[in-house]
Amino acid sequence: MWNRIQQVSLACLGAIVLGQAGGPTIVRADDLTGVVVSVEVAGKKVVVLDEATSQPRDVLFVDQADIRTNTGQPLKLYNLKRGDRVGIVASGGVATRVVVNQAPLKGVVSNIDLRDQKVTVTEDVTDRDIAVDLTPTTRIESTRNEQVALKDVKTGDGITVVYSGVTPREVVINSKPPEVKGHIKSIAADLQSIIVTELGTKADLTLAVNPQTTIVSNTGKTMKMNDLHKGDGVGIAHNSSVASLIVVSPVAQP
Repeated sequence: MWNRIQQVSLACLGAIVLGQAGGPTIVRADDLTGVVVSVEVAGKKVVVLDEATSQPRDVLFVDQADIRTNTGQPLKLYNLKRGDRVGIVASGGVATRVVVNQAPLKGVVSNIDLRDQKVTVTEDVTDRDIAVDLTPTTRIESTRNEQVALKDVKTGDGITVVYSGVTPREVVINSKPPEVKGHIKSIAADLQSIIVTELGTKADLTLAVNPQTTIVSNTGKTMKMNDLHKGDGVGIAHNSSVASLIVVSPVAQP
């Protein structure tokens, strides 16, 4: 996807021209150049990894701070996110001007609002919840570049959001594999499939197992198919009924 995103370096932020109502203004954004580590909206603070020192620096924001993308689009503090490259003019640790080269928002879908066409993304690393208001022009697609409807997005899906200013231009969904939770009813003699009785529905589901299937206990111990037994509790992630991950809660054996 990066081949579709214009990457503009902030390494030469000595002078950036931003169009304003009164004519272009030269912004000297050379006080601090770096990458956003975290954003605290309530505390009006951004932690930036300073490229010059490789050290994190706290930068405070006031309502008068002028925040714009490298193409001149206005932003608010809450529009900043982890990974954004920034050039900041600051006075006494308080930002007055900020130029932002926007990075994609990466995280996990934690809530979906079909009525308002909105998703909430829990940002990777920071666990900050960020509301993403979709527009009629926002493209939603899978990692295979296939169009996806919002109704088909699930909580727990991985998500990447590419912005143009405050507008989400493109959303890429990395769908979480379907999951089955239940107990093993039987194991095929050739160890290439199992039948699981699903919790709740009591339905019997047959799932294939192949050499790529990872099997671990609920304590993280690596297991093999011949370690499984009838009655074991299992949580299974699968694609088209082929197990990719089996987490086992073994029952006590006589």
